[in-house]
Amino acid sequence: MNNTQAQPNQAQKAVGGLFGLIVVGAVLYYFFVYGGSDAITKSQFDSVKEGMSYQEVVQIIGSSGTESVSSSMPGVPGVTDTTITKIYSWQNKNGSNAQMTFQNEKLVIKGQFGLK
Repeated sequence: MNNTQAQPNQAQKAVGGLFGLIVVGAVLYYFFVYGGSDAITKSQFDSVKEGMSYQEVVQIIGSSGTESVSSSMPGVPGVTDTTITKIYSWQNKNGSNAQMTFQNEKLVIKGQFGLK
């Protein structure tokens, strides 16, 4: 019995790599040219505090951001509740951005790059 699997040849690898670069390039182009639909300022970012609800944050920023991660960790009955974690991001035309992590709808951590 032969356990060999078809391996991609060099041309297939090159095409796959090129396709990946095109997709990444298109996403970066979109954010640098169009900036996405959600923008955030440094002042708004600074106004957001840990412990705030997602809805409070949206009211401060003025947009809902883009949900990039969502996960759920089941709790232990009678010991801990289920923990739902979501990460949202806000992207500006110039590439500056903010990411915020919420657990059970409460802000637990935030970070930013280049906000003005």
